[in-house]
Amino acid sequence: MNLTQKTTKILSTFSKVSEDELITELKLLKNYENAMQLNGASSKSIYEWIDWLKTTRNSTVYTCVFKTLKMFTIIPVTSCTCERVFSKLTIVKNKLRSTMSQERLESLLLLFTEQEIVSKVDLNAVIDEFNSMGMSKSIQNDLISCISEFLINQIKNEIKQCKFYSIQIDDTTDISQKTQCSIIIRYVTDKSELIERFLGFHNVSEDPTAQGLFNLVNSVLHEFDTENKLVGQCYDGACVMSGHLTGLQVRVKEVAPNALFTHCLAHRLNLVLQHGCSINAKCRIFFANLTSIAAYFHNSTSRTNFVDTIVGKRIPQFVQTRWSSRSKILHTIVNEWSGFIDVFDCISKDPKSSSESIVVLLVILKI
Repeated sequence: MNLTQKTTKILSTFSKVSEDELITELKLLKNYENAMQLNGASSKSIYEWIDWLKTTRNSTVYTCVFKTLKMFTIIPVTSCTCERVFSKLTIVKNKLRSTMSQERLESLLLLFTEQEIVSKVDLNAVIDEFNSMGMSKSIQNDLISCISEFLINQIKNEIKQCKFYSIQIDDTTDISQKTQCSIIIRYVTDKSELIERFLGFHNVSEDPTAQGLFNLVNSVLHEFDTENKLVGQCYDGACVMSGHLTGLQVRVKEVAPNALFTHCLAHRLNLVLQHGCSINAKCRIFFANLTSIAAYFHNSTSRTNFVDTIVGKRIPQFVQTRWSSRSKILHTIVNEWSGFIDVFDCISKDPKSSSESIVVLLVILKI
């Protein structure tokens, strides 16, 4: 733990602990770390320090360090958890279930995402909760809503008991062209376990502005002592999110001064890779050809049927904002190339194939 005086001051202010006490505890731990290294042990990571302080019951001795380390782990550096929830959204709400209500969608996604809690649900408690709601014609919806409400109450109780928490927010467009905002909350429990919980999807199609998103965040988090407990926020680089004048992160800091903003590192890496490829002519042409192959099949149901019949695996659809979509397309084409050669052959010999399909096909084969 080699920290400068400036860093120690920032940590003590941010963690709301005494700077002198934090420095003293760090010096004691530094001596311990040096002793461990002399015995051949390597330096501990942050999580190892937390685990060591907890298991050896030294968390009551090094209280300032323990509190600072726990807060440090809460700060998110990516919003990838939101992206994983978006993957579940495409499963729950698809072309066959594109008209489900927002309430049902949120309930089903909560059950799908928080399966760890679902497996521990006390069914008797759910039955009691369900009975208190009364009978209804839509029994299935009521039961789903009852279980999701039971889960969200458990999550809220966990959040209220934690000392600090942070948020991750991202949005996407679902199959019915509605803008869905995902909210993830990250905190450390009393058992020093780092937890990330899904707090639901929210339809923000009517007001996707920074003020509209802030109103949503404020309505969801107002019961969790935002001003004192919210210590971190992580979004993508969209102006409405990360704008330093009127973006969501600025508005959140107005009510939660300690909410440190982090521009999602995964999104930043994606921007770096995109920019790096865009200035290299060969890379630019390669990825343009790659995405055109995906578009060639996705733009025609008949061509897609050929792929389903011969290859048995579709080329993933290209999504500009999903950094993994290019690698998935490339992986599928390389691994199934012999099958796609047969697909191209069938399309060229099919009398129903349009002249446009044949022309594009010839261009692809020349790549």
